[in-house]
Amino acid sequence: MANMYFNNEKKLEEVEDLLKVADKALCTSSPILTGKNSASAAVGAAIGGTIGAAIAGGGLAALGTAGAAMGGASLIGGSALAAGSAVLFAPIAIPTLLLGGIGYLLSKNKKEKELHNQRIAKYNKVVEKQNKIFEAYKKEKEKMEKDYERTKSENEDLKAKVREYELIFEALKKQREKFEKDLKVA
Repeated sequence: MANMYFNNEKKLEEVEDLLKVADKALCTSSPILTGKNSASAAVGAAIGGTIGAAIAGGGLAALGTAGAAMGGASLIGGSALAAGSAVLFAPIAIPTLLLGGIGYLLSKNKKEKELHNQRIAKYNKVVEKQNKIFEAYKKEKEKMEKDYERTKSENEDLKAKVREYELIFEALKKQREKFEKDLKVA
């Protein structure tokens, strides 16, 4: 068991903290990784490395700084992927036979069996939450893209309208100048 990451109940408690963060994120439309808080700490600890430390220390704002250091990449699934990728990650299926059957048979004693069963239960919860987060992510990303297209379209319309005003103003100015010239002559 020395090579296993989740080799004790304390490590499983870290997973429980992350599951609580996922629940909280799913229950609000506002960002929860704001500044240095327990949610940022749990996510940062799970991601690990420099990026994880940045998130744990400052939430999403720190991720912007760390993301800039990564060349504008975004984090999905604990790895850096180019922003705008069509498929960032897909829902995860639970390999029940591998975890449940074989692992249980290989467990040597009651305490190890209990810890193994706890790992399986936490794994199943992690997969379930990850799938829910993925679905919420897809929905919000789609909404964001639609809003972006709508805003982009409205912005193009506004730019066209401003240009239209500029052209009409210039045309009126030229006509006014012609009138002023004529009126000076008369």
